[in-house]
Amino acid sequence: MNRRSFLSSLIASGALCGTSFLGQRASLASAFADTQQRMLVSVLLSGAPDFRHLMPPPYSETVGSVGYEYWQAMASSHGLGESQSDLQARFSQEYDLIGNDQNEFGLLKSCGWLKQMWEDGHVAIVNNVLGSSSRNHPLSILVSELGNRSASVLSSNSPGVGGRLAHLSARNVLSLTPAPRSYCYGPSSSNALKRSTDRIVSAKDTRTLTLFEGDTAEFSGSFRNELSRNVASYYASKNSSGDSDVFADKFLQHESKLRELGGPINERLNSLPVPASLERLYSQELMPLHSPAFGLQVRNLYDSLASADILNMGLATLEYKGFDSHRLQIETLEPRLRDLFGEQQAMQSLYEELPESVSDQLVFTFGGEFGRQIRANGDGGTDHGEGSTMLIVGKPVTGGVYGDMFPESELALRDELSPQIQGLTAIERIHAVLADWHTAGSGSALFPDSALSPQETGLDLTRILLNT
Repeated sequence: MNRRSFLSSLIASGALCGTSFLGQRASLASAFADTQQRMLVSVLLSGAPDFRHLMPPPYSETVGSVGYEYWQAMASSHGLGESQSDLQARFSQEYDLIGNDQNEFGLLKSCGWLKQMWEDGHVAIVNNVLGSSSRNHPLSILVSELGNRSASVLSSNSPGVGGRLAHLSARNVLSLTPAPRSYCYGPSSSNALKRSTDRIVSAKDTRTLTLFEGDTAEFSGSFRNELSRNVASYYASKNSSGDSDVFADKFLQHESKLRELGGPINERLNSLPVPASLERLYSQELMPLHSPAFGLQVRNLYDSLASADILNMGLATLEYKGFDSHRLQIETLEPRLRDLFGEQQAMQSLYEELPESVSDQLVFTFGGEFGRQIRANGDGGTDHGEGSTMLIVGKPVTGGVYGDMFPESELALRDELSPQIQGLTAIERIHAVLADWHTAGSGSALFPDSALSPQETGLDLTRILLNT
């Protein structure tokens, strides 16, 4: 048996990610600081996922019903023709029937962790979200991450939702992606309408976060040591010079922050080996995920939560790319959904490694920049739409369906040139509820006009996260 097969067999048996290591996990959990502070993690699924594919209506034989019309309209995106027996078999073989008579839907069987979290009452499905009216990816991401439906390309230097919340709560936002998202930037001290990096900690690899500092006794014998000392001295002199330059200041702030945080974080993480269940997520040998790069972000999040007290962490951002499924939707969409929500995949592997003191205070949001259309495009995929769905997941969440999951009014739209989910509940209303849970009273401070923005009739978003 080669090494890859051996490791895979260990994973399958649970030796690397099952109950065999409960004692080891308990000892690792003791390395986490017990901060008892609420954490909000924004996961951008860029490309705009078709969440109706993840959670479709149950197949129905009744012509004219939502369950019949959906499967007729979306047959090609499920890799099928219009044979009723094939559509029914697809639903029964690939989906679990979830919910009750009021909110009954299917959930991909490959997303077992999400099913378990739903059954535990920890998943809120927010439907008919109103965000960007554009179908341009970068602009629509900007609208969502600024929480501003009026945002334009001229708004790219504006502060984001997470950065503004970090500023208000006097905590930091951890950017765990290769580059910080617009969500992370806070308001400038000189102009609240402009963005700053003051509360961003960029950590695309938490295990190499610190700057190199050599042994002082060996400076003369090592070029690397001497270079480190010279660079440190240069920055120290710049920091104390009193000169101000907008570009140089950013470098100085970053260098100073890394030197301040690097040592304590290294010490913390040296006592906390990467769990095997997380290390395998970005392993180039095992490759259990479609995207090992996302697996590394999950490991970064684990490290950041373990060091939350040192980092003064309040929020974090991740991003999984590749959800723009215009064609071959089964091949492009389902592996990514499985990566996120499958058993022993990214989210479950992380959750099982966290102490309860952390997971009890942790909330995730999963969403894209806009929705998809409600009729397949004939190329095995779906095109850009407007109204979308957001998933809010975590132990503090009051699970359930928020907003009509399959509005019957959509039946009249399916023959339109560009049929799409109707956006009814403004994105800023959702951001305000999340902000209020994170820091009491912050929702109205960050979104003073959110109470006047659109909301689906009869919807009560305040039930999702209770400030208790």
